[in-house]
Amino acid sequence: MAYPATPLRMTAEEYLAFDAAAPPGEKYEFYDGWVVPRHGYDETGTVAMAGASPEHNDIGINVAATFHALARKQGCRAGAGDQRVRSFGRAYVYPDFVLACGEPVYSDDTPPVLETPSLVLEITSTSTVAVDRGQKLTSYTQLDSLQEYWILDQEVAEVTRFARTGNSWRIENAVGLDATMRCDVLGVEIALADLYAGVDVDDQPPYAPGSPS
Repeated sequence: MAYPATPLRMTAEEYLAFDAAAPPGEKYEFYDGWVVPRHGYDETGTVAMAGASPEHNDIGINVAATFHALARKQGCRAGAGDQRVRSFGRAYVYPDFVLACGEPVYSDDTPPVLETPSLVLEITSTSTVAVDRGQKLTSYTQLDSLQEYWILDQEVAEVTRFARTGNSWRIENAVGLDATMRCDVLGVEIALADLYAGVDVDDQPPYAPGSPS
């Protein structure tokens, strides 16, 4: 099996079987009846970031290292890249990082699907920014269990956090390697310098913080 050159139309049941049969390293997401590679397609219509960039991988490792020890102290379960999540409706996605606190609920699919994430995090790039700030934002924030959605820019030291406050969501931005971002789920401040350690990123964005790059 290889990444399809264009999105495939399937039912949710067909998608689950298709994704389960994919070779190691190939992961697919499901939106409104369409199956796409986890990192989508770039502007040329080819698979984007099939292997992920070095910067994306380095940030992902930093995120896992930073959150994992803190999560264990709070009794939360962490997943990095390979934990499939069911977002609102019948959408299935693989966040770059996810936390499940309390008693997590999983489906009996193969692999199991996490249905009660507390925090999800995406590392965005030019090929994923529209989905991360659009379709995924809308889908994630309709989950009853979700308390926070983080978006990390791959090229700039910038974190955007969507945090639940009652029935609404507030947006916060942190920019620069000297900045921190509050994580309410864990009750801690997270230093951007830890999330971007060893990664060659700009310290300030060439655009208004929080806007699509």
